[in-house]
Amino acid sequence: MTLLKRPAALLTLLALATAGHALAQDQAGNLRGLKAEQLCPPSAQVTVDDDDNSEVAAELEQRMERYATLYGLSYGDPKTCLVDQTLTLDTFQTDDKVYAYVVELSLELRGAAPVTVGGSALTVQRLKLWSNVYYGSNDDLDALLDHAVDRARDYYEELALDWKASHK
Repeated sequence: MTLLKRPAALLTLLALATAGHALAQDQAGNLRGLKAEQLCPPSAQVTVDDDDNSEVAAELEQRMERYATLYGLSYGDPKTCLVDQTLTLDTFQTDDKVYAYVVELSLELRGAAPVTVGGSALTVQRLKLWSNVYYGSNDDLDALLDHAVDRARDYYEELALDWKASHK
């Protein structure tokens, strides 16, 4: 059973996602020092009731690659890139037979990164540089998955616009 199986956990996740967005209003600033070749190719992970859905994930990856080209957002070699760009869709059926979902598009550093906070040196794993979270529900799982695929451009456009704004 995943964390998202529990309704209280979902509410907490949604509250944190909303609070995180409010606190990170200049997250585009985190992109300024990055070079396109440091970005990894877009990837997607889709989970429905704890089961991976590789078919929908592949469709989302294809769409994200298409939108990266459309917006002129290039990326580097998957073997040498440093920043994962990942779209994650996690959905589950609630007790009242409605499918709740959370979609996150994020940029995270691969591996460890040294960080200094208040004079203390830390090593942080998978440091998140940029993220947008979307959530909702639908009575029909197929409609929900179709909607997520159809909205892939909207999700990716926000990243592309922040990237372009920080690389003028």
